[in-house]
Amino acid sequence: MRNGKYLKQQFFIRWTSLLLLSFFLRTPVSAQDIPVAGTVTVEKTNEPLTGASVKIKGTVTSVLTDENGRFSLKVSPAGILVISHVGYETLEMAVNNRRTINISLVSTSAALDEVLVVGYGTQKKVNLTGAVDVISNKKRTGNLPQYRKFCRDNLRDWIFR
Repeated sequence: MRNGKYLKQQFFIRWTSLLLLSFFLRTPVSAQDIPVAGTVTVEKTNEPLTGASVKIKGTVTSVLTDENGRFSLKVSPAGILVISHVGYETLEMAVNNRRTINISLVSTSAALDEVLVVGYGTQKKVNLTGAVDVISNKKRTGNLPQYRKFCRDNLRDWIFR
């Protein structure tokens, strides 16, 4: 009986030692990262850019800028940030141990000529199975909110014919 108790104690001591050893030998990876914050703005107007994506290159870590164009994340000191937004050129910037990075994005010169609206839904086969329509830019008069109203009204009329 005494031999069995001794084996249990040895087993417990060995497993506890192994567990503690593995805990202390781990290297903390997150301790190497530094906090980086900054602002993303439009180059010409210097206005904050809301919803710009700030991604760490080579990882899946990314954040979006807030309504003031600000962002913050933890990055390796030698990391590279990839900043992008629809309608602006993508920019890559090295961190180089900086904790504050302010970025200005350049607007792309290409403008949208067409808008493609795709809708999916369920209908009875006798009613409709699919359709294509083109909304011409020639009918556009006025500013963008009026154009949105024009598109909304014409699409509504076309859908419910």
